[in-house]
Amino acid sequence: MEPKFAKIAKGISALLIAVGAILTIIMMMKGDEAVKESPDSTNGLLNISYLALIAGILVTVISAVTGILKNPEALKKSLIGIGFVGGILLISYFISSGADYVQYQSFNVDEATSKWVSTGLNMFYITGFLAILAVVWSSFGRILK
Repeated sequence: MEPKFAKIAKGISALLIAVGAILTIIMMMKGDEAVKESPDSTNGLLNISYLALIAGILVTVISAVTGILKNPEALKKSLIGIGFVGGILLISYFISSGADYVQYQSFNVDEATSKWVSTGLNMFYITGFLAILAVVWSSFGRILK
């Protein structure tokens, strides 16, 4: 049986998804020209979106803290996962160069920005490769059993 908070969190999440979908549809129906002509008309929608984002973050954090308090062993696993992602971030940062910023100077991109973009791309490639490797490893493990 699900705890009461989990049910409430799922309900809030479903409500936020619905609100986000409705706001997205409203913005699409208004079109780009309406937003350019009257940017104030979208401020209310953006404020509601910000509130929904903040509420979603709060529900996520509260849910995570509640889960960790109920199962302290989960904290250890979470920290290992965060450390793993941090390690991938460091590796990605150190292998990125950011040397191609000259091509993007017309977009006000400096070398630091280019290095961080390269870091993000490297991180994407590494995690994608690890995901594919995990799927292949899992498949071979099932075949051998």
